[in-house]
Amino acid sequence: MNCWKCRTWPITKYIVGSNETAWLLRLTFLLVLTGAAGCSDDDESLGSPVITILSPEAQSKVSGVVNIKATASDNDGISKMQLFLDNISSPLRESSAASIEFSLNTQLIDDGEHTLRVVATDAKANTGEQLLTFVVRNALFTFAMPQGYAGTSDSYIIISDSKGKVMDYDLLSNGEKYAFIAPQGFSEQYVTMTLCRFDNNPKNSCTLDTYANLPPGDYGYVVKPNPYGPRVSKGTGTVRLSDADGSDYLSIVAAKPYSMEYSKWSFDEALGLKYEFTFFEDKSAVLFSLYENDQWKYLYREMSVGQNLTYALSDFVTPTTKPMTVPGNGWVNLTMVGTNSYGDFAYVPTKLVERTNGNIKVPVPAVNFSSLLMQVSANDGDVTNMYVLRGSPTSVPTAIKTISGSLGHTRSGNTIMLSSTAVADVAWFMAENHSAFSDSDMLWRVYADPKAPSVVVPEIPEALIGAYSIPESFDDLADKYGFIVYVDEFKEYNGFADYVEKTFDVASTLPDYTELTTKMTVAEQGSSGRHATTDKHSLAKSYRPN
Repeated sequence: MNCWKCRTWPITKYIVGSNETAWLLRLTFLLVLTGAAGCSDDDESLGSPVITILSPEAQSKVSGVVNIKATASDNDGISKMQLFLDNISSPLRESSAASIEFSLNTQLIDDGEHTLRVVATDAKANTGEQLLTFVVRNALFTFAMPQGYAGTSDSYIIISDSKGKVMDYDLLSNGEKYAFIAPQGFSEQYVTMTLCRFDNNPKNSCTLDTYANLPPGDYGYVVKPNPYGPRVSKGTGTVRLSDADGSDYLSIVAAKPYSMEYSKWSFDEALGLKYEFTFFEDKSAVLFSLYENDQWKYLYREMSVGQNLTYALSDFVTPTTKPMTVPGNGWVNLTMVGTNSYGDFAYVPTKLVERTNGNIKVPVPAVNFSSLLMQVSANDGDVTNMYVLRGSPTSVPTAIKTISGSLGHTRSGNTIMLSSTAVADVAWFMAENHSAFSDSDMLWRVYADPKAPSVVVPEIPEALIGAYSIPESFDDLADKYGFIVYVDEFKEYNGFADYVEKTFDVASTLPDYTELTTKMTVAEQGSSGRHATTDKHSLAKSYRPN
């Protein structure tokens, strides 16, 4: 033994009976007793082995094959190291050295949080333990299709990388979740998602929405529940306009989609126009609007099942108007939709309105609406500004907002290079073939961060091209029909990532946006007889992939 308490003193030369010798004998006896009672070999140890886990890092997200490495140290030396995963009693690996290493194929375990436990034992059977938590994320990207969402359409998802290479595609099925497993060697931080919807009723049509450079995460279609339940007819009712002959600029809106809808009309020279409505509730309302000579007139009436009402154009009310400043020199479209307990009413059902000295006249609703959706689209050459506002019926603004800055871009094939100064959340590009004379319709929208340097749109997999007879790329569609570029700024969103997250967050309770500012520019004219245009009669494009 090397402990000073246990050392045996050389006392044999003091066996002569002197007082000094006796004292030393007694001291030696006491020291030996003390050593025997209080010392052992363990007193030489510094304690439990010290363990260092070199990889992976704590709370890190890993995928594929991950290298696990740890070391241990102890003054007595390390006799064994063991590596455990979660609550499994058998070790993944054992080592008789002071280090241990293991290649874990994370595709063999579930995605989610896991605990690594490293145990080291020294030469005197003292043990030490170190824990580390990490997150397995092999499914870098998931997308959920709610039950009943697809209807009769075929829906697909295509996942591509930053160069447009298609890494995977699959059919989206109702009530199921698609998972993209990162291929070996994939190290990019983002993927590009393209959602495809194919219909064949009444003719072949295809809608594609590409979202470029998305971070890994869980996404899905968001279904807003219908709070009104199934609609069952409770009967009909009619409204007759005795002096209307059909030549008036007259629009009619029943309370859609809640309690009533317009069914049909008929004309009699002596009796005027008669409109028939189908009721889904016992009581509802109907709205007639008339715009002529730059003047608005309205007739709003509540009615019950079975009623047959008659009115004249003289019963229409002329509302007060407010001036609204609208920049530009081209045409202006105005749409106003009011909502009350009966449903939605197109108070101004998308009309071309006069602009005088940079202003238009906006009618202040004379109907008791709880909320109002207003959309103003104003053309100025190749640029169209659109402003959408949801709010109080009395909060008609004095001027529309416009996007500051611009979105510069160049396109080469399926690659779009961006150089943006626009203050906006989303940039998107739209190419479409839509014609009553075509056997098929195709719409392709590409959404991206305005600050991104470039966007590469993937080509359609050959199997889908053959099955649905569609163009193979955005390049083909844009070359032939041209495309339009949009930049959107939403009041509720904070950049592109926030827009995408809230658009596809299946748990989101975020209501519809309350304010949207858009700038639309004809980016390219196509080689066919039809060219991309911002249609003044129908600018209500879909801002959701529904």
